Amino acid sequence: MTESLGLRAAEFASRGLTGYDAWYAALARELGALWLTFDGRAHADIAGEGVSWYLADALPPGLA
Repeated sequence: MTESLGLRAAEFASRGLTGYDAWYAALARELGALWLTFDGRAHADIAGEGVSWYLADALPPGLA
């Protein structure tokens, strides 16, 4: 847990993610990774951020 991770999680929570999902998204951003999720609503809430991937559509490139 770092201050920057907490601030990022709070930012994602303010955009509609649950606290639990906000932590995953914040960690993905911090690590330069993708949060893989089947939660379409959560993905839609932050789709423009480039930190989540909606698995119901397909696997991310390179994992198929």
